[in-house]
Amino acid sequence: MLRTHLQAILDGTAPRRPQRPASGDLLPKRTPQMGITDWNRPARAVHDWIRALTEPYPGAFGSWSGRQVMFWASAVPEVSSAGGRPGEVLGIDEHAVRVGSADGSLLVTAMSDPGAPPEPAPAWARHAGLRPGDRFDEVDEATAAWALGLGPAPAAAAAPPPARAAAASSAGPR
Repeated sequence: MLRTHLQAILDGTAPRRPQRPASGDLLPKRTPQMGITDWNRPARAVHDWIRALTEPYPGAFGSWSGRQVMFWASAVPEVSSAGGRPGEVLGIDEHAVRVGSADGSLLVTAMSDPGAPPEPAPAWARHAGLRPGDRFDEVDEATAAWALGLGPAPAAAAAPPPARAAAASSAGPR
């Protein structure tokens, strides 16, 4: 498509058509709250979600027993393995935290508390007390649809994660 139209764009002769919101769907403006992670999606979709929302963006996040957790990097396992329930911590090794998804599992490789810089997921899990068998809180269907731009904002949308810059500046001089 670009090859077909590039010369007209460069020449300033490309046709222009105004957008008509009434004839199509408008997606809502993205907000940090829309970074909520729904583990009821396939592992590849959750990985792409985390990857799309990582730095310099506000980040993907979830909750664990009401505690907000940031997800900064992940990997889809090379070998598909049986998963547990979506959002369940299936294991922790020296490289990643394995979390169940709709079709198996995902390796979360970098995590943090809100406002803190990313750190290796196993180190974060160790000092936070995250263990196999724990489960990230479920995301209701309305919130999951809204986060994907597929529905209106639910009344109780997830709280946004605090910005790391704000957290760092509030810590005072080093």
